[in-house]
Amino acid sequence: MSGKFLRTAIFKKFRDAYGSRESKVRAARMLNAAMAGSALVAVADGHACFDEGAEAGNVADILEALQVFDPLTGVALYNDYVHRARESEEERAILRDIVQEVANDEDERAMLIEICRAISRADGTVAPEERQEISFIESCLRLRENMPK
Repeated sequence: MSGKFLRTAIFKKFRDAYGSRESKVRAARMLNAAMAGSALVAVADGHACFDEGAEAGNVADILEALQVFDPLTGVALYNDYVHRARESEEERAILRDIVQEVANDEDERAMLIEICRAISRADGTVAPEERQEISFIESCLRLRENMPK
């Protein structure tokens, strides 16, 4: 799936969810979760390639089009999270905690998983490690969703 399709397919969902000024806090949470999830998936196979980074940039571009964030904010977050994901399992656990911040919102969970899947397809090959990371993220989100608030 190309970046153009991702932008087209997700743009409406983002616009509906984050198009108002009242949604800035929610959008910040989603941006953090999307970039953390993207980084986890991108490094799952041992490297984060240019195409995966470009796909994460597409998410940032969507947020710019909605006038929610400067896309450079999203790109900087992604780059920082990729670096952290490469450092240690402890850092990856912290990133998974960031991802789980969207667990209580069904639409955000669905968007996050859609973004993670797009990142995994960005280089033309979905590695088994990427599939495993996405499955892990999905299971974490489901577990968190079912926890008492």
